[in-house]
Amino acid sequence: MADALSVFLVEDEALIRMMIADMVEELGHHVVAEADNIQDASAFAMTWRPGKPNSSRTRPSGLT
Repeated sequence: MADALSVFLVEDEALIRMMIADMVEELGHHVVAEADNIQDASAFAMTWRPGKPNSSRTRPSGLT
């Protein structure tokens, strides 16, 4: 398999987002962040820097 990808997952349904995240990780890739709406996703994408230390999975502020 090629190198693992870093994935920023945006999905408004929490259960679907969790299932997709599990599938992505089972395929050998890394979910580096999740958002439930495009506004949070856009704000986070504008400030996130690859390689920046973070928790195992980052959630932009305002997520439930």
